[in-house]
Amino acid sequence: KKANKSIIERKIEEELRVGIRELRQDASRIIDLVKSGQSFLITEHGRPVAKLNPLEGPTLEDLIELGVITPAARKYDPAIDKPLPNPDNIDLVAALLADRAAARY
Repeated sequence: KKANKSIIERKIEEELRVGIRELRQDASRIIDLVKSGQSFLITEHGRPVAKLNPLEGPTLEDLIELGVITPAARKYDPAIDKPLPNPDNIDLVAALLADRAAARY
């Protein structure tokens, strides 16, 4: 099988393998690589025994299906974020702060 693979493919496979001793000694570094998307084949005496893969987070569709989130009923309208009119030109922040100060004991 190795004869059919390119040098690069063989090198990539070698880099993706990690022995149990190396995993134990460099667990933090290997986990950081897994978090960034790298997968590892864990070996014991050169024989594969396990695979270490990054977890895939739930998709938007998964969260909707589980009822964790509810999809929007309509498309976003940027006009919603425009400030409301203030025809009296009242300083709303000052009014809020005065109201809060008056409410304290």
